[in-house]
Amino acid sequence: MRELHLNVETTPELADDDFPWISFTQYDWQAYDADGKRLNDPVGNAWSCLDSGEMLPSQIGPGQSVSGWIVLDVAATEGIVVLAMGGSPTGWEWSY
Repeated sequence: MRELHLNVETTPELADDDFPWISFTQYDWQAYDADGKRLNDPVGNAWSCLDSGEMLPSQIGPGQSVSGWIVLDVAATEGIVVLAMGGSPTGWEWSY
């Protein structure tokens, strides 16, 4: 398991978007082992590891500041996790 703590702050201008909220879920994440091989199903049973009060809110609106956890079910002891929101071809990555 990999626990990721996120602090998220949105700007008030998000209210002007067609979808005036963002969402960080475990389904936006990918995981790779130390050799760069993509790991299957990084969600696994991770969704059941936290109480709802510990998780990031499912939707974050304009001008909000929140913090919470995302848990991924990865077996590799070393590798990287990638956040590519909404299937975007770009995103962020972190080593673990």
